[in-house]
Amino acid sequence: MDTHNKKISMPAHIFKTLSKYFVAPSPWDNPKLRRSRKEESHITDHRKPFPPEKEREMFEAVKPGSPLKLLNNPEIEVLLYILRYTGQRQKDCVLLSWNKVNMDRRRIWVTQEKTGKDVSIPMAQELHEALKKAEAWRANDKVLPKTAARYILQAQDGTDTGVNLVNKQLLNVVKHVGLEPSVTVAGRSKKMTIYGVHSFRHGFASHCAETGVPRAVCASILGADATIIDTYYVHIGEEAQEKAILSISGKIGGTTAQERIERALAIIDKLKSKSAAILEVEKALRQ
Repeated sequence: MDTHNKKISMPAHIFKTLSKYFVAPSPWDNPKLRRSRKEESHITDHRKPFPPEKEREMFEAVKPGSPLKLLNNPEIEVLLYILRYTGQRQKDCVLLSWNKVNMDRRRIWVTQEKTGKDVSIPMAQELHEALKKAEAWRANDKVLPKTAARYILQAQDGTDTGVNLVNKQLLNVVKHVGLEPSVTVAGRSKKMTIYGVHSFRHGFASHCAETGVPRAVCASILGADATIIDTYYVHIGEEAQEKAILSISGKIGGTTAQERIERALAIIDKLKSKSAAILEVEKALRQ
């Protein structure tokens, strides 16, 4: 079966040939018409949040005395707290500056490198305690000075080698708790990542959705487009829609008010003796 891009290339080739005889821009040259490689192969990103028990194990794995040995381990421990409790991307967390952290107001400000969006995040108690540890090694404006310096390392050809070095450390933590970061997928030459640093971001969105945090509030913290948030809020939205329909039809929790009254009266009828208060309730229900 022909792919979308291959079909687009046919009229594009015709216009390219005709352009020799007239001067006019081809509408088929618009890059927005083309699909990405993932869309063409019908393979999407299946990044998952960390399972709660594995996430707890990851934090245990980076504590002092753990058998897992990492370079700049104390900073990596704090980095995990920043990732988990802010929901921000790896680069924004690794390069976080003290001038964006207010310990007294317990708030963090981030200008996202990828989107340019400014987000303001309240500081969880766990993160506040972790940042107190980081204050002890404060050497410059970076919260994680050694890890930040390593992160921006570049090879002679300009390749960002430091990014991979730090990412590999975090993946070692993932593997240490028994999670396989990548899986083989049919029709794809490279393995697909399902657990990685971005899983903290997915976990943040998942926790917000499950605990009833409004979608707009979650978006204001993640500074994300609709894709990652919709992944976790779509089923929450469906449940809310069902409740809305039930409320319009006079039902809450699947039962009407009259059905709940009749159930209460049935329970009262089974009582061998009734106090004055119960008799008053029964009278009110039967009116």
